[in-house]
Amino acid sequence: MRTLKNAKLLAIITAALAGALAALVGYGVATSGSGVIGLIGFLTVGVASLLLWLTVGASEKEARSEIATLTDGKTAAEKVAREGAAIIDALDRTGARIEFDLEGNILRANSNFMAATGYSEDEIVGRHHSIFCNADYVKSPEYKEFWQRLGSGDFDDGKYQRFAKNGDEVWLQAAYSAVLDESGKPEKVIKFASDITEREQIAKAAAYKSAAFASVSTALIVLDAEGTITFANDGATKLFADQADGF
Repeated sequence: MRTLKNAKLLAIITAALAGALAALVGYGVATSGSGVIGLIGFLTVGVASLLLWLTVGASEKEARSEIATLTDGKTAAEKVAREGAAIIDALDRTGARIEFDLEGNILRANSNFMAATGYSEDEIVGRHHSIFCNADYVKSPEYKEFWQRLGSGDFDDGKYQRFAKNGDEVWLQAAYSAVLDESGKPEKVIKFASDITEREQIAKAAAYKSAAFASVSTALIVLDAEGTITFANDGATKLFADQADGF
């Protein structure tokens, strides 16, 4: 802004000098019998000086406008960044999050992910995603293709079977998504997940009971510790047909 003020001051000085020069030239010419020509010269230089003044003034206004635009843009970008951080923070409080490079190496993970898998962050950072997977799946073409797609920027979501540090089965409802850099190229992969292990265990137990007891002719009902019916075979539903909806 100081540069613009200096330029404006220079324009004023230039206009004054040009006016004085024009007056001298006009006076000299006038004394030689060409007063009209001198007057034209004075007006020409004066107009040129005025245009210079207006140009500098316009440049200052444009600069002020540009600075305001840049400031507004910076403010908007900062707002988006704050909102993005707030969203990530909210997701971290309720769900599991883990980040990978494009090859599947672990960069960081939040406490919910650690709780679901039984690892500490120090134990997994720098290691490959495959530590959570079945060994046969890791060797399969499907697993290789899985990371090729993620590394190229593709999105993947669904229900995934994984394994905790102690070998226990863990089920995650998750979404893998590429994070893009400023040029639109993938730079890392982030995964948000919910631990649905308990739900899957209940479903698996129900399926087992259904397969084992469905053909038993005797009416059979299974209740949990709170007395809620978790399974009723065909014999039970036929016996209590009018209350089948309650099962």
